[in-house]
Amino acid sequence: HVFGAACAFRVRFGIPCPDCGMTRALILAAHCEWLRAWRIAPGGPALLLGTLVSAATVTALGVIRLRGRAPLIARADALAPRIIFASATAVLLVWLAGWIAAVARALAAR
Repeated sequence: HVFGAACAFRVRFGIPCPDCGMTRALILAAHCEWLRAWRIAPGGPALLLGTLVSAATVTALGVIRLRGRAPLIARADALAPRIIFASATAVLLVWLAGWIAAVARALAAR
């Protein structure tokens, strides 16, 4: 522990907290070390990918609004929120599944 303090959740309950490892996993994913990041906390790489998908969607929507015709703009306006919602839902599910797996490993190690 860099700051000399253990995770209060882990100390109190004896299992990893939902965010344990997320910062390291996110940094590793940003450095393209996807497998190492996934092993630490699957939510980290998922969060990075979800953020990139959402950013690309918003960027594409902006370009379409600047250069597109009305029917294309209407389709993009309808599709963009769905893509962003789906990406956020996928990130949440991967993060939750990763935490459940970490808790199961911690309980099995007892």
